[in-house]
Amino acid sequence: MSPLIITKDKKTSVFINHLDAVSIRRAQLAKFFVDIVNRNQDDISPLTMHNRLNHHGYIALEITGSYAAKGLPFYTINLA
Repeated sequence: MSPLIITKDKKTSVFINHLDAVSIRRAQLAKFFVDIVNRNQDDISPLTMHNRLNHHGYIALEITGSYAAKGLPFYTINLA
């Protein structure tokens, strides 16, 4: 499921990928994979797994965005 915002004109839509929220979920998944799935196997930390999940996730976002939004603007916004 992807977050979708329909604009006021109801003709234009915006896809939002909240990188901080995704990273939090990946941290939870990393802990699950290391503690439950990988128990007593490879020596890997949740932080290493989290970094790997983030790395592959950013690659997937770049590839998906280049196909889904071909020719459209692609922005990154940092709110502080």
